[in-house]
Amino acid sequence: MADGNPRAGSQAERPVARRAASRPRLSAQQRLFVHEYLLDRNATQAAIRAGYSQKSAASQASDLLKNPKIQGLIEQRLERLTEKTELKLERVVLELHRILLADPSEALNENGGVLPLRDWPVNLRRAMSGLDVEELWEGRGPDRAQTGEVKKIRFWSKTEASQQLLRVLGAFKDKLEVEHTVTYSDLVVEAARRRAARQGEPPPPPAPRAQA
Repeated sequence: MADGNPRAGSQAERPVARRAASRPRLSAQQRLFVHEYLLDRNATQAAIRAGYSQKSAASQASDLLKNPKIQGLIEQRLERLTEKTELKLERVVLELHRILLADPSEALNENGGVLPLRDWPVNLRRAMSGLDVEELWEGRGPDRAQTGEVKKIRFWSKTEASQQLLRVLGAFKDKLEVEHTVTYSDLVVEAARRRAARQGEPPPPPAPRAQA
């Protein structure tokens, strides 16, 4: 049966509150270390840039990385960076998608003239890489008058956009070309090695290399 004494509950909660309040917070220098560490993941250099002694930076960095609070802040910052990276990736895919599906005819009116940019669909505007306007004039001096203008619209390359999109989506990887010269002697020795392996004999010596 409850005794109705409100002090019992408050006394039980006080040690918890005191423990929570006694937890040390990260100093400004420790937070600066975390910021510098996330730039290049070089703990020693991050400690130096954060103002720790250069002579003891390596040991200081090791101790800092073992600090649970610093580890928690690093994980928190990394999660935020991951979220930002994912958003940037989505943005890149969207922009490349706009380039691939861009239809220049959407920039023309019924008479074949170029519409004002404000009347272009947003996807088409985002796919444009540049707009050059060349004014046409006739006459000289005070009789000189503008007779028209030529607009040159440039769009981003669909070929390059498709390649970049495939790379972003992981559809293919850039090929790494490795040069390796195989001589006729190499082929002979390799054939002899396989034959010796089948017959249980010791392998032949490697083919001699020509001196440069």
